[in-house]
Amino acid sequence: MRAAVELEGSGIRRVLQIIVLLCPALTVAVKGGANGSLMIAAALSLSVLLRQRRMSEGRAADRSSHLVRAYALAMAAPVLVLLAVQTLHGGPWAVGAISSSARFLLAVPVVLVMWRIGRALVPWADASFALGALAAGAVMLFAPREWSPGRWGSQFLDPINFGGLALLLGVLSLLSLDWYRRDPVPIRVLKIAGFVSGLGASVPTGARGPWLALVVLIVVLAFTTLRGRSMAMRIALWTSLAAALLITFATVDAFRGRFDLMAADLGSFVWGGERDTSPGVRLQIWRAALMAFAERPLLGLGGGGFENAVDGYLSLGVLSPLAAEAARAEMHNSYLAYAADFGTLGLLALAALFAVPAAAFARRLGADPVGRRAALMGLVIVTMYASCAISVDVFKLKMMAAFYAAATAFMAAIAFAGADEDAQSTGGNRREPLTGNELRC
Repeated sequence: MRAAVELEGSGIRRVLQIIVLLCPALTVAVKGGANGSLMIAAALSLSVLLRQRRMSEGRAADRSSHLVRAYALAMAAPVLVLLAVQTLHGGPWAVGAISSSARFLLAVPVVLVMWRIGRALVPWADASFALGALAAGAVMLFAPREWSPGRWGSQFLDPINFGGLALLLGVLSLLSLDWYRRDPVPIRVLKIAGFVSGLGASVPTGARGPWLALVVLIVVLAFTTLRGRSMAMRIALWTSLAAALLITFATVDAFRGRFDLMAADLGSFVWGGERDTSPGVRLQIWRAALMAFAERPLLGLGGGGFENAVDGYLSLGVLSPLAAEAARAEMHNSYLAYAADFGTLGLLALAALFAVPAAAFARRLGADPVGRRAALMGLVIVTMYASCAISVDVFKLKMMAAFYAAATAFMAAIAFAGADEDAQSTGGNRREPLTGNELRC
């Protein structure tokens, strides 16, 4: 396969392939697993790029290179924008936010190198999400932590983020069925078990946001899958699945209790004036964030500015004491977190972080089956994160930012690599693979 780098004895290529295989499992099972995987991949990729600084010189660009550049710019934008905004504010530096957004920048060298390895990554990525989902199930069975009564996560990852990752990995495990071949029975069983394990691991967390995001995901899948079927059949099938999911919410005790509580809390907030319910606290925080954004719409309050302004909103009565305490810990909305601290520029950078990769993956949904499946899984990752960002600050934890950067980079490398083959079949320019000396340890 021309998009792959044909190298025997290439230590760097083999390590990158192993990282692709193990990254999802390490993310949920090992503290620092996501950050470590991304940083090692980035370091190895940078070493390759330094050896081959003239990678694109003298070669005409092909369609995949345009997608890679768009993805790379979107991933680099947040840290560059945050640095610029903080410079205009005159500091001090928002170490937490900038460190988290720097994870996205690390995806740039990874995708630039892995894109040229291309389809040689597929056999390694094939079972990676299944292994990750099974690891999430194993954590919930053998090493859970009860963060609050009835809310379980891992030893280092809270129930909301753990539940979201487990659910995402389960869905990706199912979507990886028959990715580049008809799976042998053991692999098929492994992937189906991963799907069940991921969903099962998410249930004890009590996380509602990821399951609501799954409804959004079903809408996306309705319009992007089952090619060759009529739109009416696709909508009917996925509507039935959404209805089954909603029935599950209404009938299964583990779900019904959490959603009944949410409905009761909302009723208490709207009609009873009880501000300190779970949704009531979030609505208070969001109102304060919108007020902060309205006050300084272009550059925001600066990194950590909203946290510093909490006491003012508490004295004004905008926030209750409980909501103020919660606001100092987390905004519970990524979009408002970026808008309040970094203004319109920060909000646009975050929107690009989701929208640009999503658009690039969507363009590859018409590719060959292997590239199309990678693009679909990449789109699923982006959709899940973008949807969950409405109810939780998904990038507050650096490991969540690292997994988003790594997982989208891996899928982009596979999905975009195939565009070069499409270009060749229509007379496009051939892209030269990396040489052995460039990738050899």
